[in-house]
Amino acid sequence: MPVAGEVVASEHWCSSGFANTDLDLQLKRHGIQRLIVIGLIAHTCIEATVRFAAELGYDVTVVKDAIADYSDEMMHAALTINMPNYASAICWLAGVWILYESAVDAFLDVVAHNAYFLTLIVIGVFFTLTIVHGQDFGELLWSGDALAGHVTEGVIPLIYLVAVDPGVYDAVLPVYVVGDDPATLQFTLAADQPAMMTGDTLGDPMRTALRREYTTRTVLQRLHQQQFRRRVLMAYREQCCICRLKHLELLDAAHILPDLHPQGEPSVTNGLGLCKIHHSAYDAHIIGIDPDARVHVREDILQEKDGPMLKHGLQEMAGSSLVLPRSVDLRPNRDFLAERFELFRAA
Repeated sequence: MPVAGEVVASEHWCSSGFANTDLDLQLKRHGIQRLIVIGLIAHTCIEATVRFAAELGYDVTVVKDAIADYSDEMMHAALTINMPNYASAICWLAGVWILYESAVDAFLDVVAHNAYFLTLIVIGVFFTLTIVHGQDFGELLWSGDALAGHVTEGVIPLIYLVAVDPGVYDAVLPVYVVGDDPATLQFTLAADQPAMMTGDTLGDPMRTALRREYTTRTVLQRLHQQQFRRRVLMAYREQCCICRLKHLELLDAAHILPDLHPQGEPSVTNGLGLCKIHHSAYDAHIIGIDPDARVHVREDILQEKDGPMLKHGLQEMAGSSLVLPRSVDLRPNRDFLAERFELFRAA
């Protein structure tokens, strides 16, 4: 039931939450432009509401794991075939954190008061593991127990599971505790090479410290790339923006300006959702993308005669326009495209 002070829109008659209700008026009155839609049923009420909202100009996000339907087929039709035509983003709950980062702190504050959980913070080249409301675990590690002592002294290897998608984790191993602060319930972790798990984990302290610093940098870079890929593919609705291929295992997040470029930051506006073929072709300057998001194919490739992949996968893409994110804020930076396109023209 609504609590005192909450805004309640009038009840809808059929499927859409907007038709014959004051929902649009209430949202505009409170200056709300971005909507997160959850509930049921996916192929009726949710789909009708999302469609109506898009036609009214709202930026709509649908949360996959917060809606339901009568069957997998109905969910597939709603989420994969119909709603991508109207929703700005269709993502898991974790994706809402990325799109609406301002809400993360409030969300975590609620969780922190109701559960034990661990957060990963990157400081320099090390992980900082913070135990939130986990005093029992913290007291165990700082109790003076011999096993716990070996953990906090960086002798016993640990496995760190980093969430990369809902229900999917990246295992970082081995990691070692290289620092701890009981007052703040924090550990500093460093990754090491797997071969070190079967040998002398300490050895020369200087060489061990340098090796772990290097390995941790490598791990952080890989996790960083995974986060960039997740954000970019989410913005491009999990498809190649050139050929529209939607097999996630065949998709990459391509940088427009590379990592080493002064402006090569890991932002969605510096990324393109591409299949592996078009990613490789883009990096090799076989194809180029101009500031108006049109695809160009190198002249010698256009004249070449080969099999169906060359014809349909590359040559026929010339002159086509990219499938862009629905949110203008997530579309590729025109200046970045222009600078990269000059490299293509020079090639």
